[in-house]
Amino acid sequence: MRFPSLPAGAAGVLCILLAWAPLPFASVTPGGRLVLTLGSLLTMGLAVTSSRLIDAIRDFRWGLGSLGLLSIWGLLQSLSLPESWVAAVSPGSYRMSLDTAATLGEAPSSFHLSYSPQRSFDVALWLAALAVAGLAAAVVGGSRRRRRWLLAGLLAGGFFEALYGARRWTHHASEIWGVTVPGNGLRLRGTFVNSDHLAFYLAMTLSACFAWLWWALQKQAHLPTLDRRVATVAPPLLGWLALFACLAFTGSRAGLVAALTATVVQGFLVAWMRRRRRWVPAGIVLAALGLVTVATLGLRAGLGRWLTTSSYELTWNVRREVYAATWRLLKEAPWTGIGLGAFTARFPQVQPPSATGLWTHAHNDWLELLVSVGWPVALLFGVVLAAWVRQLLVCSGRCERSEDRAAILAALGAMTAAAIHSGLDFSVAMPANAFTLVVLGGAAAATLSSAHRETESVIEPIPFQERTTLSARDR
Repeated sequence: MRFPSLPAGAAGVLCILLAWAPLPFASVTPGGRLVLTLGSLLTMGLAVTSSRLIDAIRDFRWGLGSLGLLSIWGLLQSLSLPESWVAAVSPGSYRMSLDTAATLGEAPSSFHLSYSPQRSFDVALWLAALAVAGLAAAVVGGSRRRRRWLLAGLLAGGFFEALYGARRWTHHASEIWGVTVPGNGLRLRGTFVNSDHLAFYLAMTLSACFAWLWWALQKQAHLPTLDRRVATVAPPLLGWLALFACLAFTGSRAGLVAALTATVVQGFLVAWMRRRRRWVPAGIVLAALGLVTVATLGLRAGLGRWLTTSSYELTWNVRREVYAATWRLLKEAPWTGIGLGAFTARFPQVQPPSATGLWTHAHNDWLELLVSVGWPVALLFGVVLAAWVRQLLVCSGRCERSEDRAAILAALGAMTAAAIHSGLDFSVAMPANAFTLVVLGGAAAATLSSAHRETESVIEPIPFQERTTLSARDR
């Protein structure tokens, strides 16, 4: 009996994790996130013997840098530090420690940069697990065949969410896996408690589906018969339209904007990669086709929430007041931040009266990150993240194989959707969404090594004997 190689096993585990991640309520439960963490470690354990490990570390260096930076800073925020240090660099956290001790009627026993040290420690470990998952994806992504396994896992998760969500949505069911969750079931949400978070997950799946469609269009041009061409292009095209319709039925305005923008950006990226302007309208045409499909299936159900959005909801809603209150938190600890994951513990003290209920996040991942880590780390994170995006863009221009370009196209589309949606919600805070985004980025980064090898093969000089043979053959 022949057993699969360890790298192949890593690809299989990563494929299963991609399909499984959204199922347990987007893995927000402690058990769900634990499975993703342990699965990432298992995947890396299977991939660590690969000969591609060193290349993968080099390829994914900016991803490791960005996630590692936040992870290390979160660990530092959770540590007990000398009182004089905390008082000097984070007066807000120092005063909170004194106030907490005074309330309890005892002397403060420890001082931390974070307002919630345990929560910061947990988030730091999760970010380290994401870095491991991305590195494992960079190892696996070095093989185009195994990269297809990752696409299969992502699409399996996306289509399951669409089918399961559509069935529950048509019955206006308010249960997920038999558990009653908030909401009346009027919006499609799959196995996500919040429909907006499902919309972002589907937007990432759409980005991968767009890349698959573009690769199929490249491939079909070389096929001899019409039926084979149709059979190559039809699955990704119909899949994209079906997923886009389900995204529209989530009723998420931010998700719809993120998906449409990512699609248009991917069209421009295709034109830039191929140096052909005729590809520029591709994203616009596909986005328009998606909107027509939604309007045909149900204009009111798919776009009704967007069409009925008032100017108040767009500009003067309660989130602006929440953003202003969150910004005030930055003034308490501008250099060190209030701590990763500490928003829930600190925001109630500054929560405006109009913002009723429990706000566990600021509904703006970029603002919450800035408040959590402070200005220096946030700016450094932005620089490293920009370097990661630049690396993918440069690599896309050097890759000779369309399938490698498609992997980069999928990652950049997902990153575009994340950049937009994170400015309006806290979708990346969902473990399933963060895991999927990092794996896409890791798999795309793996194309750097292949592009480097292809570049070297192009510029490698031809030996003298071969040149002589070629010259004789030409004559």
